[in-house]
Amino acid sequence: CLWIEGPIGTFSCQQQPPPPRRHDAVISTGLGYSYRGPFHLTAQYAYLDSSSNSHGETYRRHRFSATGGVRLPYDFTLLASAAVQIAQYPDGLLLSSDLPVYEDEENANMVSVKLVHPLAKHFDIDLKYAVYFNRLGNDTYLRMVGSLGIGWKW
Repeated sequence: CLWIEGPIGTFSCQQQPPPPRRHDAVISTGLGYSYRGPFHLTAQYAYLDSSSNSHGETYRRHRFSATGGVRLPYDFTLLASAAVQIAQYPDGLLLSSDLPVYEDEENANMVSVKLVHPLAKHFDIDLKYAVYFNRLGNDTYLRMVGSLGIGWKW
């Protein structure tokens, strides 16, 4: 209760309204096209709208991506992938030191190249290099990753 002085000099209890209940709505849609011929190519567009009545929790994202692959001589396969996204934060971008910025390729602009070669009937070796980039307010997130791996297929 909030106690206030009434018109006759007595005190009365005035109820405070309850805080508004948080309400979030998420809409996600997209479309893509795949070509299968002497090489493979897939292009996609995705839109994500996450609206909230909680300040700083609303964002919208447009993401354009392309993935391709081609066979090379001597049983090599070259795979490449790229994505560019445009994000909007109507209330501004709020970053808390309590929340980690996850290192995933779904939430960053990225370019990657992978070269694969079979070692045996069920084993492949691959060499991959990727660059991830994002701009968060005045800060820039940049990560470069290289890897060498062995894959098993059945």
